[in-house]
Amino acid sequence: METQNKNISEIIKFSKEIIKTAYKKSNLTKLKSSYFVFHSGDNCSKKILVLLNAKHDKVYQYITTAVNKGAIGIITDCKINEKKLNIKVSIFVLKKLALCLNSFLEYLHNDPLANKFIIGVTGTDGKTSCVHLLAQSFNYLGKTIGIISSEGNGEYSNLKKNMYTTPPPHILFKYFSEFRKKNIDIIIIECSSQGLDQNRLKNIKFNQSIITNITKDHLEYHKTLNHYMKSKVKLIDMTSDKIYLNKDCPSTKKIINMFKTNAQIIYYKLDNEIKFKNLNLDDNLPTRYNLSSIASILKGMNISSSKICKVFKKLNPVTGRNNYIVTDENISFYVDYAHTSQSLKILLEGIKRKYSDSSFNLITIFGCGGNRDVAKRSLMGSIAEKYSNTIILTDDNPRNEDSNKIINDICSGINDKNKLIIIPNRKRAIRKAVSIAKKNDIVVLAGKGNEDVIIYGANTVKHNDLKYLRSVIK
Repeated sequence: METQNKNISEIIKFSKEIIKTAYKKSNLTKLKSSYFVFHSGDNCSKKILVLLNAKHDKVYQYITTAVNKGAIGIITDCKINEKKLNIKVSIFVLKKLALCLNSFLEYLHNDPLANKFIIGVTGTDGKTSCVHLLAQSFNYLGKTIGIISSEGNGEYSNLKKNMYTTPPPHILFKYFSEFRKKNIDIIIIECSSQGLDQNRLKNIKFNQSIITNITKDHLEYHKTLNHYMKSKVKLIDMTSDKIYLNKDCPSTKKIINMFKTNAQIIYYKLDNEIKFKNLNLDDNLPTRYNLSSIASILKGMNISSSKICKVFKKLNPVTGRNNYIVTDENISFYVDYAHTSQSLKILLEGIKRKYSDSSFNLITIFGCGGNRDVAKRSLMGSIAEKYSNTIILTDDNPRNEDSNKIINDICSGINDKNKLIIIPNRKRAIRKAVSIAKKNDIVVLAGKGNEDVIIYGANTVKHNDLKYLRSVIK
């Protein structure tokens, strides 16, 4: 902590000298966040660029771009050879910038999280739904809620779309400042494994945290399951009051040995008191677990079971998460974000179980993301084959990979090729599913949820599964 405080003092000293000169403010006492910029593509005029985790072959380009746009100083964790720069600019290099950036931002924004009640949610599957259902629950209990989530940031009634699950620190603190101005009662943060690993949430003091479950995901980044789990466990290390763990998740036994905490550990499992008959939510395993964890949290806040039941009756589905549409021809469509082998298995297995007394064909549309965990592709193919009568393989953010290669990887897990239809264009794939579905059939669109684009290399194609499906079946 002493070293960190010293580093922050040095950043402040460096920044003040530059700002005093540029703005002719000899009596400057406090720095403002408006003096800083965090991307060379933004307005850099008379600002200090804070450059974090830049690739070495790009760092000189970013600095040059920023200075040409009027940047007056650079703070970075990258080693800089000033001889390679054709411009003159003051540069402060701090190797461990990532570890103290949040404390510096806390200083710039005047400690916006002081006295705020903060809940962190992490896990492989279900964390977005958990965040939004929890936010709805608190809203109905009269609390004002601020959330950070892959489905939007801001006050819960007025969310703004974003590119991240857990945004970079400078974006986080911008929202934290807004939450303070709006007197938000509770802040709920969806914590991604990368966000935790990259210290985006460093020094944030969580009152409570939830781990929904942990299975394999993002191994293209973490390399090993152990590293992935350790990243998730960082949230527990930052939690002071209560930690909610899924007792039924096999990984819970493993992670319990990865941390030491003074916080109270509360294990939740399926709450059989929750009756879905009068709820707006579809009765499926992920929703049951999310409501069970939320019920556990609310009970821990001394909210009665009868009041919790009343709240749950008012909850609405999270957009793009297990959304259900039925047509006049009695064809059912499910749109879900399931993009891991475990989440796809639970989704399809749950549908088969729910409709076990009916005769129907299950048509599953899905793909796998490029530049992501390759090992899961064949496994997802195998799972789709087990539960589906027809499988339509299509694109799901190929990114910088060849779409056909991704589809071939999935195909390697499918033995019965007679079940298989390959249509890389996702819109055409959806139209095909609609055209072949008959009365009582069920069509599942998995993997994209409420995402608005498909990523192809440096380009994006506008597409939203829910919106497009509705336009086709209307």
